[in-house]
Amino acid sequence: SLPFHHQEKCLSKRFQLSASGKCTEKYRMSSRASCAREIRVDAIVGHCAGALTLAPLAPHRGFSLHPLIAITGEGTRFAGASAAIAGTSEEMLEVARGLADSLGMTPITIADADRTLYHAAAVLASNYLVALEETAALLGARVGLERRHL
Repeated sequence: SLPFHHQEKCLSKRFQLSASGKCTEKYRMSSRASCAREIRVDAIVGHCAGALTLAPLAPHRGFSLHPLIAITGEGTRFAGASAAIAGTSEEMLEVARGLADSLGMTPITIADADRTLYHAAAVLASNYLVALEETAALLGARVGLERRHL
């Protein structure tokens, strides 16, 4: 099993609980690399950031899995969505692929050099479409349209 207690120690330094009980990020992106250094060297680590390479996970064996879907809360369903995956080795790539498969997602690989452009496309496809649909529904409601009509 993965040593989650090390991750919890690291996360406690990066996140703080707000007055409303929500977890808010306390440090900037640069501290993520130092966070990975605090985890036991033989641990397997991963991230879900679409624009990041695996470099911040060094020196660990690691993977990334970025769901190409708007995550709206605990009830989010991943089945049918794509997931950009990467691994520091074939073994770690298979860990990411296995996670994607177990969630019903279609794993795709994106070159490190293309991660920023991939993430821009993912934001437009996942997040902006949700906002666009909501805007269309609000405008349509002004003229008597229901969401099902759109």
